[in-house]
Amino acid sequence: LTPNGKLDRAALPAALRAQTAGRALREADTPLQQALCETFSAVLDVPRVGIDDDFFELGGDSIAAVRLTGALQRLLDDNVMLIALFNASTVVALADYLEQHHAEAVQRLGAAPLLEQGEL
Repeated sequence: LTPNGKLDRAALPAALRAQTAGRALREADTPLQQALCETFSAVLDVPRVGIDDDFFELGGDSIAAVRLTGALQRLLDDNVMLIALFNASTVVALADYLEQHHAEAVQRLGAAPLLEQGEL
């Protein structure tokens, strides 16, 4: 662990690093979950994120949480509070939170790919 109590990935034995890198992931079921997986991955600089992955267990800290919240605000074009991530730190839990508290923004996100493809 780092002095802040986070997982120090660089200090892990090579076998454990490989195991966490190649872990089985539950894939996204919704456009919101997919967007969150991609956003977690980008902010944390990890290659793959599944919907059961926890932001803080993947190495997220308070600075990364602020970056993620900013990315979510840009993604949804809505004001997402930082506390949301601390209360719902997995992709699936955060997606549920956002669907409940930012329903209109989530609906716009879900419709965006259809609009781009000319299906609406």
